[in-house]
Amino acid sequence: MYSFKVLVPFFMDYKGSSHGCLVLVGRQGKGIHVRLSFPLLSKHEDIDLPPLRGQLSEIKKVILSANPSSNHTYTVMAMINYRKRRLAFYKPAAGDQADWTYISSSYEKILDILYYNKNQQFYFVEESGTVFACDVNDPNDPKVLPILAPPSYPSFGQSDDDYLPFGYFGKYLYLVELSSWELLLIKMCRNNKDESRHCIIGFSVYKMNPLVEPKWIEVQNLSGDTIFLGNYSSLAVRASDFRECKPNCIYFTDWYVKKCSDEWTGADHIGVFSLEEGIIIERYPIEVRSRVLRPPIWIEPTLSRHC
Repeated sequence: MYSFKVLVPFFMDYKGSSHGCLVLVGRQGKGIHVRLSFPLLSKHEDIDLPPLRGQLSEIKKVILSANPSSNHTYTVMAMINYRKRRLAFYKPAAGDQADWTYISSSYEKILDILYYNKNQQFYFVEESGTVFACDVNDPNDPKVLPILAPPSYPSFGQSDDDYLPFGYFGKYLYLVELSSWELLLIKMCRNNKDESRHCIIGFSVYKMNPLVEPKWIEVQNLSGDTIFLGNYSSLAVRASDFRECKPNCIYFTDWYVKKCSDEWTGADHIGVFSLEEGIIIERYPIEVRSRVLRPPIWIEPTLSRHC
């Protein structure tokens, strides 16, 4: 695991990272310019995609199904909040006329999206905890189906009043695929008792149990994996392949900073949570100069198993 700075054009911002590819967005006329960049490759030209509709603030996250540098049949999926549309996808293999396809929906607020390699489909989770599968093989007829109801455990359905940042209402949910292809739903818990400390205090983790019928089971380990969790990118690796990674732990980042006295700090918003012990075992301070600092983002090495 390495920490390094990536140069981003001043007129762009990042909204996702998949398979070593960093997704940048910026304003372009009445639309949104989308660019795929490759910060870990010394020789690879950026890829510019057709513009997305809407405003820059409406783009929440963008992911890819594969590495564009080695797989030209990749698909890009964007989580958006454009009118009543919640998702948009782009398939460059469709040819020169390829454009974004928008999926209109009456779904609740979508909190995360994932390309599930085992089933080769995009998944997304609503604020309620319901998980849907999105089949985009036919750009003219995308299909969205519910596949998993919310977890029935008290840890998932408990009141969030004490575990949400001040002024925020709703859950923080993430979808992650383990190196063993198992699907996880992760709920972040926060401390809301002190307005000056919107800090993460832990996570609850649920694994899909496909033995009888798909349902969630709460777990206290990650099958030896290490998870890197963030708003714009999340991934899991085998800890045994990376000596510096702690097994059965979640390395997390957050997307805003807090003010203590006259200084801004992000010390409470990046750290390591041990699922087996149920506690945060490390916190990493980061230099914060203003409230508009973007959070750190995880970038997966291009030699990953999914490339």
